[in-house]
Amino acid sequence: MRFSPLTLLTLPVALAATIKGTLTSNSIFNVSSLPPSAKVVLDHGAASTFVRADGSFELTTTEGRHVLDTEVPGFAFPTYIVTILPSSSSEDAQPHVQLHHPARHPYPLDAPSLPYPLVVRAGAVDDYYMPAPGLNVLGLLKSPMVLLMLGSAVMMYFMPKMMANMQADPEMAREMAETRKKMQGMQGDWAASLSGMLAGASAPEDTARAALAQQPAPVARPQKASTPRGRGKGRR
Repeated sequence: MRFSPLTLLTLPVALAATIKGTLTSNSIFNVSSLPPSAKVVLDHGAASTFVRADGSFELTTTEGRHVLDTEVPGFAFPTYIVTILPSSSSEDAQPHVQLHHPARHPYPLDAPSLPYPLVVRAGAVDDYYMPAPGLNVLGLLKSPMVLLMLGSAVMMYFMPKMMANMQADPEMAREMAETRKKMQGMQGDWAASLSGMLAGASAPEDTARAALAQQPAPVARPQKASTPRGRGKGRR
């Protein structure tokens, strides 16, 4: 399929623009220690460029909304949203710049823009080492097993004293003896009812077995010997 020169001229053209910025030093990061592998990535890898030794960078892209990341080993940098409008494709025009928050929609273009060219500063140091947690006494006391052990120890310490105080009072000792007798009687009744239930459940099986044992054993009947037909005829 061929296109005429007039048709090619009428096709929409994606205007190119250049995103400029500089990495600056702060209390976290020093540009003088910038590694050679430091680079700026656009749209999660669609385009990228290395950062110069002085911290400056330039990245050519088309109009539209782009996500700009700075990758420097050992440091975390903020992510920006750079929106290049058709009117900002010229060298004098400035794109709209704002911080990128994954959990929030971008601001409208009529919102104030960050300074341009970009001034990128490190936000934190990447620390992949997680120190081992120390001994947490409060967390140890919250454990159910420790609470049970402490409760048992408290009961073992205070129970003899409570029993001694109760036995010193005659009325309290009498009430305790009556309560103990009632508990023993309830336990005996429960054991007797349980044994009766078990005996009642096994009674039908014992009755069936006794009935089978009383039935007489079947008597085997003798069978008559059969004589062959040929032999009987010859004797006659």
